[in-house]
Amino acid sequence: MRIPKACLLLALGLALAGCEPPRISSDDLPDRIYSRVVSLSPSTTELIGLIDCESYLLGRTAFCTVPSSVRNTTIVANPEPDFERIANLQPDLIVADSSVMNPAWEEKLRRIGAEVKVVDIHSLEEWKRAVYDLASGFLRQRTASKRIGDVEQVEAMWRSDPLDPKPTAIVVMNGQQPRV
Repeated sequence: MRIPKACLLLALGLALAGCEPPRISSDDLPDRIYSRVVSLSPSTTELIGLIDCESYLLGRTAFCTVPSSVRNTTIVANPEPDFERIANLQPDLIVADSSVMNPAWEEKLRRIGAEVKVVDIHSLEEWKRAVYDLASGFLRQRTASKRIGDVEQVEAMWRSDPLDPKPTAIVVMNGQQPRV
């Protein structure tokens, strides 16, 4: 009986993970802990959902509809930010993807008094860092580690069993401009 590589990798990963939950040391504590966040891009709203922090979300864009739990959250941008509405929400963190953040907007948002984080992700490693960094501000490092671990398991599977035949093209979506 042959056991598929994916099953072996999963079993090995689970065995190595152990049963003891990870511990957060004082070195892992962020400079600031957030409880009131506004997201100005769908990708950052999805990251907030990924780390189970939708309950901290005060404002979003009209295009932020995933996860579905954010659909009743106040719309503060459509597509341009309503700076007065954002200021009235008194966020302590405003996040947006670099592909939608305008430098003039960023300056106005900083004057509101909230920390502004612009997420710039172009690789899987950058995505992992962004997820962990964002989660740290909500003390959700364990959740981030779990989500990142899930992705790393899938990554290990496809690296160990690459596509054959190899694809000749890949389409990457970046905002409104697909690239081949």
